[in-house]
Amino acid sequence: MATWEFALYAGLLTAFIVVIWLLTAYKRLWVHYNSVAVVVRGPKVVVLQPGKHWLKPGSVTHVVWMWERNVYLPTQEIPTSEGVAARYNLFATYAVTDPKKFAVETEDAQGVIYRELQAAMRDCISMKSLEEARMQTVDVGAVILESVKEKLERYGLEITSARILDIQLPNDMKRAVAGAELERRLANQNLEKARAEIATLRALSNAAKMLEENPRLLDLRRMQAIEQALNANKGNVTIEWRGPSDVPKSG
Repeated sequence: MATWEFALYAGLLTAFIVVIWLLTAYKRLWVHYNSVAVVVRGPKVVVLQPGKHWLKPGSVTHVVWMWERNVYLPTQEIPTSEGVAARYNLFATYAVTDPKKFAVETEDAQGVIYRELQAAMRDCISMKSLEEARMQTVDVGAVILESVKEKLERYGLEITSARILDIQLPNDMKRAVAGAELERRLANQNLEKARAEIATLRALSNAAKMLEENPRLLDLRRMQAIEQALNANKGNVTIEWRGPSDVPKSG
């Protein structure tokens, strides 16, 4: 075999080995829509956008989904400023704002969010009375959002919404609240009854004043009553007329 032929075969074999090594050493990565890939290789951190990429040997890849996700805190028993312990359920949504921090700073994002929300909810509710916590659930959610915002930024996370889903009162408090609601409704009912009685008395007073000023109105009222009775009984009515001699005289 000639020297040039040997050199040609050796070059082809070397190129083939290099191609095989490149294909096996470099990994192909598909980054899907609505996600990014955070590639860590030594001190270097790179964020890859959706599409096809080739990764160098020794690269560690973290796929980060950028859509909004939910987190639910099950029942938490928290005492209020009055010392009344009620149970609260919290629902929140969060999103990744910085993929680099999210991939590098924490390995348990759900755990971090859970702990921060739990601590913020306890701090907020412990400073309110039970009535304030029950009636101001929207305000409680806003306070929780503001208190965890800065703490979660270092992990590349943002809480987009938070709200109290349910408040479970102790049994004695349930009975007390039910009793207070019943008393409130009874008080409203009595108030409406008193208003109706006052309106009736005012109407009677006005009618008496009108009759005193114009006595002939009484005759007209009698005629109206007779007409209504005739219409109601189809004319079968016995009317006893009392003339002036039948009217009792004073003195």
